[in-house]
Formats: sequence, structure tokens, C-alpha cells
Amino acid sequence: MAFRALLAAAALQVVSGKTVINHYDGTNDLIKITKDDDSETYFKIDATGANYELGLTGSTINIKGAAYTTSDRRLKDDVTDLDDATAAIEKLRGVRYSWVKEAPGADGSKRRFLGFLAQEVEDVLPELVSTDAAGTKSVNYVGVVPVLVEALKEERASRTALEARLDAVEARLKALDTIIES
Repeated sequence: MAFRALLAAAALQVVSGKTVINHYDGTNDLIKITKDDDSETYFKIDATGANYELGLTGSTINIKGAAYTTSDRRLKDDVTDLDDATAAIEKLRGVRYSWVKEAPGADGSKRRFLGFLAQEVEDVLPELVSTDAAGTKSVNYVGVVPVLVEALKEERASRTALEARLDAVEARLKALDTIIES
């Protein structure tokens, strides 16, 4: 009986070039998938107005709350520390760009974005780049975070060592000043 109620509340429509798959609870669209004739695609779960839990519109993903990536130690093997993270970060080039018209999800605007070029990231951190069947490359931006954390730790250790050397030099200068003054 519950299965029939679910089917009764779901709908598949094709109207004026727009395909809509929808699950409606009588008040809100709980699940909605739409493909417009202008290639705008969106997918929403618990789409109560603009306040949805998960939404994909064109090339933009919206999440209400937080996004998590599975990272349980029990699921990992061959774990090693990141070495030379600072050197890796120094090799990455952050860029400003706009999408070419043919890019998936491009809206035709000249809106500017910040990011990396996947080919350049692949030269430095190949684990962060994926290539699909068409040869299009994508970057795992979240994967840059551990590299940044390790680079920050390396820089902190370097700064701490330099501060210790500076303290030693200042102490020697103070001792020399004392000798000169006496």
C-alpha cells in the first residue's frame, strides 16, 4: 500500500521540451529532476523553494549543511605522510578564468572563476586529477586541503627554527655588547 502511495505522488512529464521527474508530498517537491530545452539541468532533494538539502543546477552544486567525504582509517591502506608539501604548493598556479561556450554547464556568461588548470595540477599532484572517457580532466579541490595543511606545518617548523636562530644571535649580540661596555 505504501508503494502505491509513493507512485501516486510521483510524476514523469514531458512538456514543451522540458522533462520533469517529480515526487510531490502535496506541499513540496521532495525530489525533482528537470532537463530544460536550453540544456539547463537541475536535481533537487527536499526542494522546498530555494531551501533544498541538495541541489544541482547546471554546473553548481548547493548543499544545505555540510558535505563530508568518507575518510575512515579502517578503509585505508598504505598510508604515508605527505613530503615536500610546500614545494608542491609553490608549483601550483592559481588562475582566474571564464568558461568557453562549449564547456559542460557553461551558461554563456563571461563570469570569472578562481581555480587551477587540471593539466598543471596533474604535473604536481596527479592523485588530485581525474580524466573522463572524453579526455576532460577534473580537479579534486578538497584534496588540496591536506597538502595546504602539511605545507603550513612545514612553514611553521621553518619559522620556529629561524626564530630560535634569531634568539641565539640576539643573545650573542647582547653578550658582546656587555663585553664591549665593560
